Amino acid sequence: MLVKPYEGTAISSGTATFTIGQTSVIPEAYDVGVVYRSTALYWANQQDMVRSASYWQLYDGGKERGLSQTLGGLMGEMVVNEGETEEGAYIPPMTNVDPFNNYYQPRRNATGF
Repeated sequence: MLVKPYEGTAISSGTATFTIGQTSVIPEAYDVGVVYRSTALYWANQQDMVRSASYWQLYDGGKERGLSQTLGGLMGEMVVNEGETEEGAYIPPMTNVDPFNNYYQPRRNATGF
């Protein structure tokens, strides 16, 4: 099921074949991380901390749960392998922005600089 309706060029009379689809924003090699975190939360909710800890180790090395100080597991591997390969350098968020006016940034002027 598509999240947004298809807005591309329509092909009439079945003159060509193509597939409309969507892909995850998570790289394919790391999509099981969602399962690891969900399973860790499930076992923590069931009061089975041994199983929960094992899934936290698989997910992020236990960092989110406080079991480790360093990022590891699948998320650590993703940061090492995929970090800055697509998005480029980190741009920090702007400060002193009016939360009620998202379109006007006080540090910008009409010239665009």
